[in-house]
Amino acid sequence: MVGASDTLVAAVFASALTSTAAGTLAYLRTRERRDHAGTAFVAITYGAALWAALFGLQLLAGPTDLGLLLLRAKWVAATPIVTTSLLFGLYYTGRGDWVTPRRAALLSVEPALAGALIVLDRGGLFFAGVAQRSVFGVETYVAVPGVGFVLHVAYGFLVGSAFVMLLAEAASRSSGPYRKQAATLALASTFPLVTEVVYILDPPWIPPADTTPVVFGGASLLLLFAMYRFDLFDVAPVAHETVFAGLEDAIVVVDESGRVLETNPAAREAFDLDGDGVGLPADRVLPDSPASAALLDGEDAEVVVDDDADAYSRGGEPTYFEATCEPLGREGVRLLVFRDVTERTRVERRYRAYVEHADDIIAVADADGVLEYISPAVEGVLGYDPELLEGGVFTDYIHPDDRRGVAEPFAESLGRPGESVRVSFRVEHADGGWRTLDGVGVNRFHDPQIGGYLMTLRDETRRERYEQRLRVLTRVLRHDLRNELNVVLGYADVIAARGDDESVEYAERIQRSAGRLASLGNRVRGVDRTLRSADHGGRPVDAVAVADEVAARARGCSRRRR
Repeated sequence: MVGASDTLVAAVFASALTSTAAGTLAYLRTRERRDHAGTAFVAITYGAALWAALFGLQLLAGPTDLGLLLLRAKWVAATPIVTTSLLFGLYYTGRGDWVTPRRAALLSVEPALAGALIVLDRGGLFFAGVAQRSVFGVETYVAVPGVGFVLHVAYGFLVGSAFVMLLAEAASRSSGPYRKQAATLALASTFPLVTEVVYILDPPWIPPADTTPVVFGGASLLLLFAMYRFDLFDVAPVAHETVFAGLEDAIVVVDESGRVLETNPAAREAFDLDGDGVGLPADRVLPDSPASAALLDGEDAEVVVDDDADAYSRGGEPTYFEATCEPLGREGVRLLVFRDVTERTRVERRYRAYVEHADDIIAVADADGVLEYISPAVEGVLGYDPELLEGGVFTDYIHPDDRRGVAEPFAESLGRPGESVRVSFRVEHADGGWRTLDGVGVNRFHDPQIGGYLMTLRDETRRERYEQRLRVLTRVLRHDLRNELNVVLGYADVIAARGDDESVEYAERIQRSAGRLASLGNRVRGVDRTLRSADHGGRPVDAVAVADEVAARARGCSRRRR
């Protein structure tokens, strides 16, 4: 028949196993990330497990020298638990910045001093004595509290109370699973504090033994429940108010069943939620779109809110989010982050519209001339579908006589980021004809947004044809003018040879005017050649400097003739 003593020993070792299980599960959940709260929790539960195991061994050893040694070892193992609990509370509630190396060292002074007093056992400072007592039918040694022990318990009560208050505050300012996590932790932490105080008070109706190690087993059961039910150490309210709630990005935490665990204020505003949405299916909280479904499947996506006709009719505009999905803790729990990129998207779309509706061709080519992008204007200018041109070599469409003149300057600028190259060449049209393109290519390989040659090309075919026709017309006019003036000069010679003095004077005037007209045609030809060959790119010219240079040349020529 199992007696009370056997039940006590079994309960103590069961408590050790439960605390070990809670610590091990916390370790498995936090080992892959830098989680100081998880490390402190593991230290607490493993310390409680050691405390309980040593207590159980003491009960088995009975009132012997080994039992006395185990009594002291049990209390040494218990001394750092309260201080470690405070560290856990600070890290868990987002106050980890307070824990500096100096403060951590100060917090370790009391447990170290208490442990030293227990081991040295000088003057009965920690234990006033040791008495043999019966605890639920088990004969064992029980420590009689001394001044040091009472002060240690008082310190533990104060620190433990601060720890419980930290958790209670976290529970009050959190929501959803965070509130339940913190409330469960606060409740579990209250029981050991109560049993330790009861042990000091030593009421007559309580067995004369510290049952705190057994109570830790019950607290560990609550913690295990919190890990499985409230995702403790999967989603923790670390700086919930100052970090999570204060983020500008919209945050939604979803569990493995697709239900919302938490939303921050930015998400509630972005998705126009009446409450926090906790407990609702994620597809009822997120915008109704294929992108949201893809996001829940673990894919990054662009999510658009209010992209419908009703929004535009109300004078509103859609909001664009760059959404990412990250696993959080155990399998199935996901962190959805929505970053508002509305302004960036509007700017990108505005410039894309400028490019796509411009008459000039905008193209990007790599160092080998392969087209990475070409704007829709190419269809109107050259008759090609831009999607068919992308991926092809642009020089294949350039006239064979012009390819070298285009390739060489681009190749020379390859090692000079930002350099511009002016080009003019003929390109084959889809109908088999040739079009003349004129423009600028800029080396933008250093720009991660472009990564190639950025070319702006304009169709100059009509202008070139007009200039060709104008040159032909000019030559015809000069030719006809010269022929007609030759006729005029011939008749003027006849008049001068046969007429009187007055007729000769008129004939000479006709000859001088005709000569000036003939020389004017030649000057027009020279001016045309000069204007076509002297292209200064539209840059301002200092007329005074040019006049001074011409005058200097004229003076030099005059001196040489002398």
